[in-house]
Amino acid sequence: MHSAAKPGPPFPQQRRFPRSPVKAPAEIRIMGRGVNATAFLIDMSEGGLAVATLGIYLDVGEVVSVELPRIAQEPPTAVSAEVRYNRGARYGLMFLTDHQA
Repeated sequence: MHSAAKPGPPFPQQRRFPRSPVKAPAEIRIMGRGVNATAFLIDMSEGGLAVATLGIYLDVGEVVSVELPRIAQEPPTAVSAEVRYNRGARYGLMFLTDHQA
């Protein structure tokens, strides 16, 4: 008699920082092209964020500026990031430090 296989442990998280879901619009400026586009935040972590775009393609390695939405009465915050991957219209962006941007 064969017993049913037990599922193994879940795959370990391959990320350095845990992600938090975020659902908000953001503006992206593609630095090398001088193009602005609207994106939608999917999630965010200490090291970067995931966004979805419509009608614009981002190249892996491209540097962008992301204007994050306002929190309360605070002005919007802009951060520099590098495109690390794309899956269709979804992109993974890694925050850059001041000397990397």
